[in-house]
Amino acid sequence: YFCSMRAFLHTIILLLFAISVYAQAPSADAAINKIQEIKDDTLRMDSLYHFANNNLDNDPKLSIRVGKILLQDAEVFNYPKGIANGNMVIAYGCEYISDYTQCLKYYLEALRLYKELKMFRPEINAALGVSGIYSITNDIDNEKKYAEEAMTICEQNINNDRIRRMKPRILDYLATVYKKEARYDTSIKMYNEAIRLAKEDGNTKEVVSSLCNLAIALKTVKNYPASLTAYNEAVSLIDTAKDAYYYSVLIDNMAVLFYQMGDLAKSERYALNASAIMLKTNNVDGLRDCYETLKNIYQTEKKYPLALEYYSKWSATKDTILNREKSQQIAEWQTKFDTEAKDKEIANQKKKLEYNRKINLSLGLSSALLLSMGLIVFRNYKSQKRSNLLISKEKQRSEDLLLNILPSEVANELKNKGNAAAQHFENVTVMFTDFVNFTKASERMTPQQLIDELHFCFKAFDDIIDKYKIEKIKTIGDSYLAVSGLPMAIPNHAVQIARAAGEINAFVTARKIYMGDAAFEVRIGIHSGSVVAGIVGVKKFSYDIWGDTVNTAARMEQNSEPGKINISQTTYDLIKDKFNCTYRGEIEAKNKGKLGMYFIDGLKNS
Repeated sequence: YFCSMRAFLHTIILLLFAISVYAQAPSADAAINKIQEIKDDTLRMDSLYHFANNNLDNDPKLSIRVGKILLQDAEVFNYPKGIANGNMVIAYGCEYISDYTQCLKYYLEALRLYKELKMFRPEINAALGVSGIYSITNDIDNEKKYAEEAMTICEQNINNDRIRRMKPRILDYLATVYKKEARYDTSIKMYNEAIRLAKEDGNTKEVVSSLCNLAIALKTVKNYPASLTAYNEAVSLIDTAKDAYYYSVLIDNMAVLFYQMGDLAKSERYALNASAIMLKTNNVDGLRDCYETLKNIYQTEKKYPLALEYYSKWSATKDTILNREKSQQIAEWQTKFDTEAKDKEIANQKKKLEYNRKINLSLGLSSALLLSMGLIVFRNYKSQKRSNLLISKEKQRSEDLLLNILPSEVANELKNKGNAAAQHFENVTVMFTDFVNFTKASERMTPQQLIDELHFCFKAFDDIIDKYKIEKIKTIGDSYLAVSGLPMAIPNHAVQIARAAGEINAFVTARKIYMGDAAFEVRIGIHSGSVVAGIVGVKKFSYDIWGDTVNTAARMEQNSEPGKINISQTTYDLIKDKFNCTYRGEIEAKNKGKLGMYFIDGLKNS
């Protein structure tokens, strides 16, 4: 009774202090400073933990920072609970920002410490946290191992009412693991048991979560009526105004169910409703799934214009997600890899020296001690091997992103030498495209619609030139610049780019049939000759090309017409055996005088 009262009073003190901090402190830093002024070491460290926990949703990076302050403080004062809590809150924060490698490290350390301290509820949470990270990394064996460990702890302490209330969540975790193993009967039974227990405890949030997971399991085994019943019960328990985000995800799942049941009208209605809410809540990931559902519905109904519309929305949303991730991580990965590689190299040298010292000392010891030292060395070797594997993975991710910006040859030179020299290419073919009615189209669209359409078209251009091994240089507003014949020379550079230009023109023409007046029209110009290519700038560097050939290609585009591919005499001489062309005569080009020009009519014998 005394311990319970002491814990109660301690909680009240923390609550009152938190209210005082938030009332007086104008900023997070001021609040942290105020907490650090507390003289009582235990109260100070527990306050840091609660402050970090309370900020996870709004500012996970702040929570990580506070968690590290707590961890350092707890280690200095040898406060085991504080060390465990510091590891736990850092793990939570890392999970929020998707830093799963660091997250797993801190979760495992928290789990070890809570186990030693016999703090069973935090131990269960840490075990479930580890299981969740292994779920994300598709390591199902470890995911199951730690979920089952959480269940074991719960069963061993089932008489503790607070731990007993955790059982529905643990059952939900385990059921999901068994569902992945295709043990559907077991999974469905466990979901139902989790729902029953959560209802007894009045835990509506847990009931809804398990109902949704149950519905997915039932849908997988094609028990559609039971799946629909579970979904409807979950919807009835959600406050649609307060929990709009989760409600929209739920009804999108129901849209998929109706699609599988063959009720396309209901599927469409639910998917459209879900997408409208997701747009308001800025749920980009959910929109991607929603648009895919609508695309499938309209394709099944043979409503091809609508199917194409939602395919384009799905594609644009998918790329938005990828670009968002790349934009956030490209600079961080390269810096992180360079820093970590240097730190690892220094650490490795220190470890090697330490190993050698230990081995030399061990020469005069007994065979038992030698064996012990050997085990230490082996363990350190295994640890170092794992670290090297992580570094290798990070390096590969950085290299993949670099290759998305630069040609592979240039990227390799930049990595090996720290710079890349400009190069002269004698025989290449340059292509410019430009949307001729871009300004008018922009007047009929919202800014977001305009960007989406431009992105959709340029993505299609990217796919086409990739097929012909053409190097994209850049986009300039609504213009697109590409070159064939570099960084690796090819003999048929002009033919390849002419083929690509034909496909780009065909794509834009088809797009106009679908979009009507809202669609762009394209004008294409091509010229062959020599260029200089290299990297421009230091920050946000880019690969670019220069020379008279580039200027002349631009003039070819400016003197082209909508839906036409205008080429120079030089390019015509290179492709005339493969393509039918119409001579336009000599046309005045700005700053170039009169130049012979041709329209490409199409491939010969085609």
